[in-house]
Amino acid sequence: LVSVRAAGNRSDLALNTDPRIALATGRECLASARRLGGKAFAVTGLSNAAEAATRTGDWAWARAELDAALADEAEMSDRASLLANAVALSALAGEPVEDRLAELTLAGDSTDPQVSRNLPYADAFVAFAAGRLAEAQTHWRRVAELEPQHLPTALARSARAALWAGDALVAGSDLAAIEAAGLHGPAIEADRTTVRAGLLTLDGRRGEALALYRDALRAWRDLGLAWDEALAGIDMATLLDPGDPDVRTVVERSREILVDLGAKPFVERIDALTGDSAQARTSAQAASVEPAPAGGRVRPPSSSDQLATA
Repeated sequence: LVSVRAAGNRSDLALNTDPRIALATGRECLASARRLGGKAFAVTGLSNAAEAATRTGDWAWARAELDAALADEAEMSDRASLLANAVALSALAGEPVEDRLAELTLAGDSTDPQVSRNLPYADAFVAFAAGRLAEAQTHWRRVAELEPQHLPTALARSARAALWAGDALVAGSDLAAIEAAGLHGPAIEADRTTVRAGLLTLDGRRGEALALYRDALRAWRDLGLAWDEALAGIDMATLLDPGDPDVRTVVERSREILVDLGAKPFVERIDALTGDSAQARTSAQAASVEPAPAGGRVRPPSSSDQLATA
């Protein structure tokens, strides 16, 4: 099981830096652990892979695997990480989470940071999907405290919630903490670029912000992180004029990704920001807000994504 453990460790380390690698190595760990009968390692592999899949857009795969795993009996310390990821993905899809969140709460007082972080991790996604931005910030900062190795991702998420709330002070503080941590990797750098772009926008420096958003969007595409790309589009719709031609094509692409993922609360958010609504769309378009087909991957970008490819 040494190679299985190694794959699990590689997956965990890559969650911040390159979620595609984290997904691949997590799935490798999961498959090997199942073949060799290492149940705990299977939980590690699936948990890491599911967390990475949240960013890559492989939601359908992750949700199916999590549901299957949670149907089996397991120690609460093992179930907690599975529950946290299942709650996060259900919340992002706008689906009920109360039952699984209640079960996860039972493990919330563990003295093991890797277990106790699961509750604030899940709570953060629930709050974020519901638009409770200050609450989401609090939970993500708690995750950063409990697992310093995952501070960059947690605080980038906190900073985004602050930017959506128009709070440059908190977003700037989160960015400074990320930079002070001294951790590097392509996804971390893309997160930092995205937060900087938002801060420039709040400072009224539109041209500089657009240039950084171009860089960030290109990075998210290169990394294959559809969820992050979509969120960057919501950033732009929130902080800039969504009707601006420089912004509109990005926002339209973001909406396509969100629809493909089945991220209903975020489709609704982007429609509210752009002045769109279900009433203004055809019934066929409204009905298209469904989870992605098997594999859960979103379709490739269209050639009209001018800002991101500029």
